[in-house]
Amino acid sequence: RIRDALAQIVHMLRTPTAIHATNEGGVPTVALNEILSPPVISSSEDDDQETIRRMYNRFSEVIQMHRKAVPEITFQTMSIKSAECMWDLYGYTISCIEINQRGLGNTNSEGITGLTLVDGINAQMLTLLRVLSETILTYISTMLIGQRGELGLKQMSSHRIQQIFYGHPVFQPERPVQSLISGPVADPSRKVNGIIGPTFQFTKIKPLLLEDPFLVLVEISMFTASAADYEIYHVMRLLFTAEIVKAIISVVESTSSEGLNSWKTDRRIERNYITSSSFSEPQSIRDFVIWLLRQVGNNENDTLKFFDEVEESTFLKMIRSFCLPYLRKCVILLHSRYGVVFPLNLLDNVGSEKSEFLRLSKLLGLPSLEQICSLSGDTTAGDMTILAIIAGWCHHLYALRREPLPPTNSSGDPSDISVDNGFCVSSGVSSYTSHQDIIIRMNHPAIFELVALPKKLVDLFEESLKKACKKCKTIPHESALCLLCGDFVCYQSHCCQEQDKGECNVHAKSCGGNIGIYLLVKKCAILLLHLDNGCFMNAPYLDIHGEVDLGLKRGRPQHISQKRYDEVRKLWLTHGIPIHVARKIEQTFDFGGWTT
Repeated sequence: RIRDALAQIVHMLRTPTAIHATNEGGVPTVALNEILSPPVISSSEDDDQETIRRMYNRFSEVIQMHRKAVPEITFQTMSIKSAECMWDLYGYTISCIEINQRGLGNTNSEGITGLTLVDGINAQMLTLLRVLSETILTYISTMLIGQRGELGLKQMSSHRIQQIFYGHPVFQPERPVQSLISGPVADPSRKVNGIIGPTFQFTKIKPLLLEDPFLVLVEISMFTASAADYEIYHVMRLLFTAEIVKAIISVVESTSSEGLNSWKTDRRIERNYITSSSFSEPQSIRDFVIWLLRQVGNNENDTLKFFDEVEESTFLKMIRSFCLPYLRKCVILLHSRYGVVFPLNLLDNVGSEKSEFLRLSKLLGLPSLEQICSLSGDTTAGDMTILAIIAGWCHHLYALRREPLPPTNSSGDPSDISVDNGFCVSSGVSSYTSHQDIIIRMNHPAIFELVALPKKLVDLFEESLKKACKKCKTIPHESALCLLCGDFVCYQSHCCQEQDKGECNVHAKSCGGNIGIYLLVKKCAILLLHLDNGCFMNAPYLDIHGEVDLGLKRGRPQHISQKRYDEVRKLWLTHGIPIHVARKIEQTFDFGGWTT
C-alpha cells in the first residue's frame, strides 16, 4: 500500500500545480515562505489539490499503521504525527541503504570509482530517496496549512532546539559558563520554554544522548533548519560531536557492566583495533574522557582503570568505527535532500587518506576526533560554548538517571505519558529496574553478516548431530540452524512449543524480531518466517552439476554456493523477506472453482 500511495503521489507531483522550485543540482527545494504560508490556489486547481490531499491522507494512514504506539515527543494532531512518521521513514530508509552498502565499495554501474558510497548506490534507490524527500516537503506545505499546523511545527522546532542546546549559556543566563562545565548538575525542575510559555519538564523527554543523532538531523533538515534559519552544516557538525560523545560514554561505561564488558577479551578487538602505532597526545584524550564521564556522574577512578586496560590508540580506533556510519549516512542525506555531489577532482585532496572516517571527515569539513577531544585544553569563547553544550547533554542524562523510574503498563511501555499544551510527552524509558541502569546504546558499526556456513553440507550435518537444543537440552531429531545467531533449535517438534507455536517462531521473536531465517539441515532448505507466516526456499548448497537437491533425494555431495548465500543476505538486508513470504503464499493459495 505504501508503494501504491507513493506512485500516485509521484504522478501528481509531476503536474504543474505541485512542482516546486528546482536548484542547479536538479533536486527540488521548498522555500520557508512556502512552508509557513498557504499557497495561492485558483479555482481551476481546486480539484487537483483536493486529490493530492486525499492521497496524502491515505499515505499517512498507511504509515501510522507501522508507527509505535508510545511516542517520545509527539504532537497530538494527526497531520503533524504523520509528518513525524515520514521523517522517521526517510531516516530509517537511509540507514538501511547505508547498512546494505557496507563492504561493497564506491564503484558505480559504469565501473567508475567515486569518492563516497553514494557512487555505489543504484539509481533506483537514489530516486526513491529524492521522491520521498520531495513527498515530505510537499506534505508539509500542503497538509499543514493554517494556524494550528504552523503552531505545532514551531513548537516542535522550539523544543528540539532546546533539547540540542540544553547546556548553552543562552538558556541559562543566571549561571556562569565555568559553572556549567565544572561538574554533574541535576535540575529536575527545569522546564522547556515553548511558544506559549514554560511547558513540561526536561526529565519528561529523552536526552539527546539516548537518541540517534542522525534521525534528529533528518528531522531538522526537513523543517527546523529552514524555520530557524540554521545552516544544515552547523547542525550536522554539532550532532557529529554528539555522536562522538555518545560513543565515548557508551564504550567506557560498558566496561563496568558485567553483561557488556565481554568485548575486552574478544580476539577481534586485538586483531582489528590494537596497533603498534603510538598516539601523540594521549594526555589530552584522557583529560577529555575523564571530564566527560564525570559530567554523567561516573567515578574518575573507573575511567583511569579503563585506560589502564585499553590503550588510547585502540580506544580512538573504536570510536571512529562507531561514528563512521553517521558520516556515511550524512553523505547520503546531503545528496538526496540537498543534491550535493562530490566531484572526482576532490580526490587529490582526500584520496590520500586510507581511513574512510578521515576521508569523509575532510570531505564534509568536520573536525577530527583529536580536535574534539582536545577541547578541554582550550579556553577560547567558542570552545567554552561547545563544552557547555556537551556538558548540558551529559547533565540532561544525569538528571534523568536520578529521577524515580516511571511505572509501566501491562505491555511493558512507560506509563509516564502526559499531554501538555497539545504535546504527548514521555521519557520513552522502559524495561529498567532503575534510571541508574539506563544504557547509552550505539548502532552496530560492522558489516551485517549471516552465520558462516561450512563449505560441505556433510560437515554441517555432522555438527548438527552434536549440538543440543538450548531449551530442551536434547539433540533435535530435525534441527534448524538460525542463520542470524548460529543456534540449533528444534524443528517440527512438540518439546519446545509455546502457545501452539514451534521453537522456530518462538526463537525468532527474541533473535530477529518479526523475521526468522533458518537452514533445515536434513531437508537442505531455508525456512523464512515473518510474523505468523513462512515459506521455503532452496538452500545455498549445490551438487557438482550446479543443481539443488531439495530434501537430499539424490544424495549427491553438496557444496556451498557463496553467490546464492549472498542473495539470501541481500534479501535480509533489503527487508525483502516479508514481501518474499507474502508472494510465495499468494502463489500457492488456491481460490477453488474453475479457472477462466
